[in-house]
Formats: sequence, structure tokens, C-alpha cells
Amino acid sequence: MQFTSRPGRFLTLTSVATALVLVGSACATSTGGADGNTDTTAEAGAAEVVAEYQSPIGDFLGYSNDFGSDESQAKQRELERAAEEKIAACMRAEGFEYTPIDYSQFEEFSLEDEELPWGSKAWVDKYGFGISTQWFSQDSVGPNLVGHNYPEFGPDSSSDPNEEYLNTLSEGEQQAYYAALYGNDDGPEIDPGLSDEEMDALFEEYYNEDYVPTGCANTAWEDQYSEADFEAFYTEFGDILDDMEARFEADPRVAEIKAKTEACVTEKGFTFTDENDVYNDIEQRMENLQVGGNFADPFNGVDPDSLTEDEINAMLQEANRLSDEDKALLAEVQDYELRLAASVFECGGSFFGAESPELMEIRIELEQQFLDENADALKKYEGIGG
Repeated sequence: MQFTSRPGRFLTLTSVATALVLVGSACATSTGGADGNTDTTAEAGAAEVVAEYQSPIGDFLGYSNDFGSDESQAKQRELERAAEEKIAACMRAEGFEYTPIDYSQFEEFSLEDEELPWGSKAWVDKYGFGISTQWFSQDSVGPNLVGHNYPEFGPDSSSDPNEEYLNTLSEGEQQAYYAALYGNDDGPEIDPGLSDEEMDALFEEYYNEDYVPTGCANTAWEDQYSEADFEAFYTEFGDILDDMEARFEADPRVAEIKAKTEACVTEKGFTFTDENDVYNDIEQRMENLQVGGNFADPFNGVDPDSLTEDEINAMLQEANRLSDEDKALLAEVQDYELRLAASVFECGGSFFGAESPELMEIRIELEQQFLDENADALKKYEGIGG
């Protein structure tokens, strides 16, 4: 048995992702007082107001900052529906049956707590940065630790309309089916000695320069984004957007804001430079755990197609079972993460899509400058996300 859940690799159109780096901050913690002024002091950072990041580029392209809104969900559903229809036509041309999957039937999940706004002090107090506290399910960590409540392995295959047809195929036919559906791209050749930074650069180069989608699913989604002019937009403006991000990082105002945050966090007894260093630090602290979490092979190299459904479920449960020793280690990591996150929050720091209003103002300034300087050339892309 193999799941035919929504493919992920063909959604890694880095041309789109990079173009929207400055658009993707859905919201950030407001440190404003009643008069609307902002600062990055501990007292101001303790505010529990969440301010939406109104991106000028996002507004121009037709993207909603509220990715959970009915409008955004409707747009995503339409992309999924159109892509699934193309996948079905492609698979028929390859000699296979394929019933389009209706993803609206599957439960949506996110890191957002329905009762705690993302980036608010209450959210940070409960989840920290959302790293160790979202690594395992709540069932795996028990009532005394923090975990996530979203499904870890995608929709149940019983909801897949193609499962019955797949069961009529021989093993060889199933292999051909998946080759037709997902293609033959295994990604770049990886040297295990590469650092995280080198690995990121390798994948970025591969998917920007060498990646050619294969398989009905990949090509269908590539077509969807190409038809919406995403690829054309980035081809024309990608270098300018990359330069804009570099100018943001090099802006002396940004350096000053970040230096104040670092100094404030240091006074509280922690080291903080940016969110990437935080993630690497906490991930290293997680390495002593004896279970793999979300990033390990739950089957330990065993082909899941050779297992029964009961065997698969048992292996998935075993892969995420924490021992008492693991729970004790995780408790230490979560305590550290929560204390560090609280300090960063109180010092007006930004992390994982949530930026201080001061930093947001600089981003908005640069985005508006981009729109003004390229107004004529941008006209044909207005509203492409709509």
C-alpha cells in the first residue's frame, strides 16, 4: 500500500517561493501601545496584540496575508482542483486510470492555535518558537509536555479514490503507475559531509537551475503556477527581489534593531542572533532523543509496500513513541526553548515569520520602492494571485 497524498516536491517552485519571501509574513507581534507608537523594550514587547503584515507586493499581486481566510482557502482549492484534473488527463494518456482527489475532504492543520493568535505573547508562552514543542504529537509526549495535534502522515488512504484501482494492479504495474504519477527525479546528489548552509545552497541551485519536472503530478502543478504567471514574474524580477532582501539585511536600521535585540537577550542570560541559529541550536539539543520525530524514516528502510496496513500503523506508532528518558530530555529542551523565546519576545525580536513593527516598516518601505520603480513593467502581473 502506498499513499497518494498531495505531492510536495512539485510545489517547490523556488521561483515562486523566493519571489514571495517578502510577502509571506502573515502576521507579527505588535509592540505598539495605545498611542500606536512602537519600540523594542521588554515592557512594550509584552503586549499581546498581533499586527498583520500588509505587504505592498502581496496586495499588488493579489495575495491575502491571511492564508487561513475563506478567500485564500478558495484559491488553494481551485488550484488543487485544476491540478488534479490535469493529473487525471495525463495519467489517462499514460495508460492508467486516475480519479482526481478532492482535498477539501481532508482535515486542515497548521501550527496556529485557534485560541492563541500566532506571534502573540500567549502563543510564545505556550509554544516558544514552535520547534521542540511541535516536533512530536501531543499523544506521543503526554500531558506534561507540549506537542502538536495535526496528523503526521497525511490523509488516510481509505479516503483516496484511487486506492481500489491500485489494488487491482500487479506490483510491476504499481511501480509504473507511481513512476508516471511522480516522475523519476531523485533530487541532487548529496555529499553527507556538507554543512546545513551548503546543503541549502545545493538544493536552491538544483531547483532553480537544474530541476525539470517529470511525472503527471509535478508537471500539472508546474503548469498551474506557470499559467498564473508566477514563473514569468520571478524570471523578470527575481534578481531585483533577491537584491531587495539583501538590501534589507544590509540596512543599518535593521542592524541597529537586531543589535539592540541581541544585547537585550544577552542581558537575560541567552545568546540570540537570528532564527536560523535558534533552530540549529534546538535541533542539536534534540539529537540525544532516541526517536526520529517528524524527520526520520519511520520504516527504518523497510519498503512500506511490503507491509500490511496494521504493520504500517504499528511501525508509525513505534517510531514516535517516547521513553521516559526521552520525555525527560525533551522537557529540558522545551524549558530552554520557552525561556529563550520569551526573552526574544520581550526584547522585540523577530522569528519564523513574525517581525517587529520596526522591521516590518523597513520591509514595507523597500517593497513600495520596488513597486514604484517598476510600475510600468509590473502592470501585466497585477492581481495574478487572485
